Amino acid sequence: MWSGEAIRAQARFKLTGGKFECVKCSRRYNRKENFRRHIRLECEIDPQFQCYLCLKRFKRKEHLFRHMRLHAKPTNGVTS
Repeated sequence: MWSGEAIRAQARFKLTGGKFECVKCSRRYNRKENFRRHIRLECEIDPQFQCYLCLKRFKRKEHLFRHMRLHAKPTNGVTS
């Protein structure tokens, strides 16, 4: 996990049109807390969560959980 000092050192941004823009990848965020989450969990970080069914990888756990719901959906209206 990143320390507060490391986040501040890495959290280089520029305001572009009222948005926080990451200088590393150019992603833009309306809110500073979303930008900080991007720095902490996403920017230049390899995906660490993997679906055990199809092996797709995700950077955030909530994205894996959302993906897993796709595997759980019944097909053709038939439930098991």
